[in-house]
Amino acid sequence: MRFDRKKNPAALVVEGSRYATSFVAPVTYRNGTYLCSTDGRALVMVSADVEADETLPRAIPAELIASARKGICAIGVKPDGKVVALHNPAEYPQPEGCFPDVVDVIPTGKHERAFSFDAELLAKIQKALGADGVTVEWHGDHQPMVIRPFYGKKNKAKADGSFAVQMPISSS
Repeated sequence: MRFDRKKNPAALVVEGSRYATSFVAPVTYRNGTYLCSTDGRALVMVSADVEADETLPRAIPAELIASARKGICAIGVKPDGKVVALHNPAEYPQPEGCFPDVVDVIPTGKHERAFSFDAELLAKIQKALGADGVTVEWHGDHQPMVIRPFYGKKNKAKADGSFAVQMPISSS
């Protein structure tokens, strides 16, 4: 199994959390294979190339993904069931537990609205506002989005009047 090493399928792995998994799982979705991780709030699915006769591991430890990203980026399963990276001599047993059925949470059907924006700029805006998170208000095509910060938990957010605007790259 290979994946683009510029991508990090283990980005959402959280050690020691009951709401997240501490490993990455291969998942088949719409005739493709993806390496998935979740922190319990978000899901990342990174496309992976798999040979037709390849055995997929049930789960891949995050440290093996990190190691694979440094080299050839190929991960496989030995006959004894241990997960390995082709360039790394370490072997990892299959982790206990199972990955959630993530395919059930992926929306299906036609989307109502789509827009593209610069996520790095949005992160800079969040940092500039000193916020724990932001709410994005969509005001229509060719209109800037209003970015309102929240501080603390979203359902107990403090509002201080600060805000920003950001133009979307495109909308449909």
